[in-house]
Amino acid sequence: MIKNMLCAFVSLLIISTALAQTATTAIGAYNEGIKFKETKKYPEALAAFKRAIAKDPSYKEAIYQAGWCCNELDKYEDALTYLKKAKQLWPEASKVYLELGYAHQQTDDIQQAIDDYKTCISLDETSNLAYKYLGNLYYDEKEYEKALDNYKIYERQESNITSSDFYYKVGEIYRNDKNQVDEAMDYYFKGLKLEPDSKKINYCLGWCYNDKNKYNDAVPYLKKALAQDPKYVNAITELGYCDYALSNYEDALGLFNKALAIDKTELSLYYAGLCYVKMNRKSSAQQKYDELKELNSKYASQLNDKIKEM
Repeated sequence: MIKNMLCAFVSLLIISTALAQTATTAIGAYNEGIKFKETKKYPEALAAFKRAIAKDPSYKEAIYQAGWCCNELDKYEDALTYLKKAKQLWPEASKVYLELGYAHQQTDDIQQAIDDYKTCISLDETSNLAYKYLGNLYYDEKEYEKALDNYKIYERQESNITSSDFYYKVGEIYRNDKNQVDEAMDYYFKGLKLEPDSKKINYCLGWCYNDKNKYNDAVPYLKKALAQDPKYVNAITELGYCDYALSNYEDALGLFNKALAIDKTELSLYYAGLCYVKMNRKSSAQQKYDELKELNSKYASQLNDKIKEM
């Protein structure tokens, strides 16, 4: 009797020890993965999380972290495999849906990404990145009102915004969709503080100053944009418009022709034509009209009206 009890005790001890060793090994691999992740050694982190999962296939934290690492390593299909499993095991974890949304977004499953981000927010209304990513999706889909709604929540809740692109996109919504130039400029300036040399933000500020008829104020920003990219056609054209508005027609024409040498845009053709009108060079203006007409441009008739007034 005593011998049987002793055998049973030894057997239980062996089983308990084996289970404890397995759990410890899985946890140890997971902790190793976290350390690699903290030092941004993502391939090593992923390998460690995989070891943890091999030891314990239901280890939801390790499965989630493996999916996170796959997203960071641009292995989005692998990320989806891990994260869908994590969702089954951990359906209440908002962070799982955040990463699922990102993986679906990167694999162009846009509607599923939107649904994932919305689920993330429903589980945790303070999940700031979900608002930002959802805003980006709506921005890309040109649903600017929805984009702005999410961006504003993100901005209100996020105490440390470090992305100049975020401020640029909000500025673009105010400038292009809502026609609110002053609001747009507020956001462009916030972006410029984070990235002073941003060519697109400097260009947009130059454009805004031109729109406000503050042409001399526009010039430094447009020149800053061109310092980053001398072939930035939009900035060259906008700088030419500064000179045109200030009646410096010869200088303006030089800039419009410079832009046209890079890319024949309708706007550069139109304003080059207007410069010729102002300089009383009718045949040259007519040539620009002909080029605009060939492009079926709306500016052709506008330029033609000015030519007729000469």
